[in-house]
Amino acid sequence: MLNLLTTTTMNDMTAGGTAGEIMTLRELIEKEGRKNPTRIVIPQLQRDYAQGRDDKEELRDKFLDNIFTILEDSSAPEHIYDFVYGKFPEDVREFYPVDGQQRLTTFFLLHVYIGKRAGEDLSFLLQRRKDGSVRCNFSYETRDSSRLFCEKLCMTDASNFGDITGYIEDQQWYNGSWQNDPTIKSMMVMLGAIQTRCGNRTDEAYFRRLWNSLTTKIKFWVLSLDDLKSSDALYIKMNSRGKHLTDFENFKAEVEGILSKERGYVHGSFALSIDTTWTNLFWAYRQPGVDFVCKRPENRPQAKIYSDNGLDDKMLAFLRNFLTLYGVRTGIFSHSGQAAAMSDISLAKKVLKGRPHVVRILAAVLDSLYKERGADGRLKDFFSRFLTTESEQSRYAREGESGTGYRVNVNMNGVACNTTDIFGLFMGAPTLQQRVLGYAFAVWIADRHAGAEIPADVFKDRLRMLRNLIANSYLHDDDNLSHIPLRLTLRSVEILVRSGIKAVLTRKDEFARPQKDQEMDKSKEMVADSTLAVLVPEVENHSMLRGNLSQMMPPQAAVLSKFRDVFCLGCNLDEVEAALLTYGDYSRKDKERRMYGGRSEGWWRDYLMQNINKDTAPVLVKALLDVDFTAATLGQCVSAYASRARIAGQFDWLYYLSVYPEMRDVSQGVYRVLPGLNYSYIMCNASGRLQGNERTWNPYNYVLSKRVPGTSLGNWGAFLSVGAYQLDVAESTVDIYRDDVLVYQVSIPQKGASDSVDRIEFILSFIGLLQNDADLPAITEAVAPFGSEVTAVAPLSEQHGDAVGGEGQQPGDQSVVDDAEGGVVP
Repeated sequence: MLNLLTTTTMNDMTAGGTAGEIMTLRELIEKEGRKNPTRIVIPQLQRDYAQGRDDKEELRDKFLDNIFTILEDSSAPEHIYDFVYGKFPEDVREFYPVDGQQRLTTFFLLHVYIGKRAGEDLSFLLQRRKDGSVRCNFSYETRDSSRLFCEKLCMTDASNFGDITGYIEDQQWYNGSWQNDPTIKSMMVMLGAIQTRCGNRTDEAYFRRLWNSLTTKIKFWVLSLDDLKSSDALYIKMNSRGKHLTDFENFKAEVEGILSKERGYVHGSFALSIDTTWTNLFWAYRQPGVDFVCKRPENRPQAKIYSDNGLDDKMLAFLRNFLTLYGVRTGIFSHSGQAAAMSDISLAKKVLKGRPHVVRILAAVLDSLYKERGADGRLKDFFSRFLTTESEQSRYAREGESGTGYRVNVNMNGVACNTTDIFGLFMGAPTLQQRVLGYAFAVWIADRHAGAEIPADVFKDRLRMLRNLIANSYLHDDDNLSHIPLRLTLRSVEILVRSGIKAVLTRKDEFARPQKDQEMDKSKEMVADSTLAVLVPEVENHSMLRGNLSQMMPPQAAVLSKFRDVFCLGCNLDEVEAALLTYGDYSRKDKERRMYGGRSEGWWRDYLMQNINKDTAPVLVKALLDVDFTAATLGQCVSAYASRARIAGQFDWLYYLSVYPEMRDVSQGVYRVLPGLNYSYIMCNASGRLQGNERTWNPYNYVLSKRVPGTSLGNWGAFLSVGAYQLDVAESTVDIYRDDVLVYQVSIPQKGASDSVDRIEFILSFIGLLQNDADLPAITEAVAPFGSEVTAVAPLSEQHGDAVGGEGQQPGDQSVVDDAEGGVVP
């Protein structure tokens, strides 16, 4: 609510040590005489004119009602409408209001409308300069469009001001794009409201009466501040009756101030764009549900007031990310953390001072993106021409299209992003990978705006290569001297976008050289073979690969198409692994560790599909080239393999791992093998490094625990509990313990270094005897048909605590053994 002061007896005052004068708008302009008018200039720090906004109807009507009550009553005293704080710069006949902009603008519009309807001379509102140009003595510095509108409004003939808004919009000088200027839009609304308040009166005498009152009774206190710099802080505290400026408004004003001092760039263009077209571009990304909130719904359910919808925050975040990226690229910052530690204004000064061309690049990107908006105002459709987040891993080539039909899959965990709308990502906190991918788009869009366009299909292919490089490299953004600076990597992104992969092969950056070489090789093959031009992008999109085909290089159509079909979406990776094992040990070897894919797509990717793995490719390619290895015949591959092993009487480690699914029942597919042995593997439930907190099992014990009811197995390399016994399957024996003392060893039939029987089936033939506490002869009889022998390591009687051999005798002591007659001898 405005504070309406009615006193008329004072001509000046002092408020907080600042002298003030009571003036009308005309008196303020003609303060130094009519020949030396004072221009009222709304500074850049100010917000847009707001009294004409749709949500200000209540305030607007009340304000106009109060003014017209004074204007229409010839006996009414003059009214003083609160304070107007501002600055009168030295040697410049201008007044910069810091608080009071809204009232001054409304008073200006009243003077124009009423003065023209009254046929009054409004030349005091215009000033002719030495070069012959005319400027208005009431102007907005926030943007060129608002300034120009004020000038043209004062010079427009009033012949049809009875329909003010339609009349103005029909003028030749009126630019349709000004509808996006919030200040002009509000001014038009206010002019319409003034016209309505006049009741469509046409008699000139009525308007002359209003004019006389307007120029003599409507006044305000003008308080002059010492200097504009100090007024900035004051404005931030008092703007809109205590409402603080948003961070974005301060940031925007700072940028405009910086640009106004730079040659070669008209800062007004930035001001106009950021408040019109660019605001429209960001508008769809606000939180539309909180544009307005109800005000006193119990009394006025339809009344609404504007509420913060996050638009300013999103625009500020985008601009910060843009300036940060440019700063890192040009070496202003060694890493983005330096920019993150800066305030918004400090960041703008650091990057933009002396570099107005940065705003040209920004303008090129945002202007181009503005033209690409979809029906919903967003850019998802634009980015979706190049990117996809579909989870269907290998079906991105559209039927009937060439290789250009694919889209780059960025829905791969840890690669770049989980959305195609990279513009939206830059309104938040994008990851380093997202920044790099977004930078590629910025380069391409800016070049296209400048007329140096790379065809979209070419850019898409290079974008695919960049995604592959990002996914298969370790990128850093810090000041660690051991890391290659990010600016060099961003420079490589520019070169890749503009010139292709060959131009960056030997460049110093953080992209992995093996992956760069692979991209070069794939590119050559795709040019030579149109089938590969389709298959390579399809298969690369598989999240198990993330663009890395190192295990299938050089690319072959038969191999890639088979991989796509077998490792399809929703496939049973356990079945795939079992079938693949029948072609050889495809694991990656790392000293004592053997790393398989297991049942996790992530472990297939991280263990096996990396450039550093040299072990998987021969087996994988061999399987993929075999006509019998298909998605439909995986189980048949395992059955045929088991039959061949039985016929040959040879059962090796791969046989057990393939035939018995329980042996593959580990989350990460990691095993450890004891050096020099063929069967002594350890199942690991974590990294395979056998740290103290990682669960491990003997794989054969584990299978038996799952297949024999009544048995149990601990989690840390424990023996299998079978009745009163504990069983452990060793390299070539089954070791049987009782009370943790080894009592029997059953030999596993072998021929050479290979099992000649399936050791799981072999153990199942006698494990029931152990559960029933059978004696040694029964066990010996059970294994004899397999050609196995049982060795008694310690007397069984000792395991029951009998006093055989006297007191002090220890279990397993070899000084006491059974003789041929069953007696005991020393």
